[in-house]
Amino acid sequence: MINLEIKDCRSCHTDLSTQPRRLVKVNQITELPEAKARVIEVRQYEVICPICQQAQVEAPPAGLEMERSFGARLEATVVYLRQ
Repeated sequence: MINLEIKDCRSCHTDLSTQPRRLVKVNQITELPEAKARVIEVRQYEVICPICQQAQVEAPPAGLEMERSFGARLEATVVYLRQ
């Protein structure tokens, strides 16, 4: 919160700091915090089973699917800004 309280009269320079004041306007400004991108590199490896010769690949965790280019928070921010 920022309070804009005048200290001295602009006309005669009288000290106004002890005078009663009256709230005349309130304005709220919505701001996003500074964006700091974080790149998450997901590496998926394949292993051939020595018994059955089948290729085995670990599935990525939810939100880090290999088809993804953007994380859930970035997607949510874009949707928010488009609304």
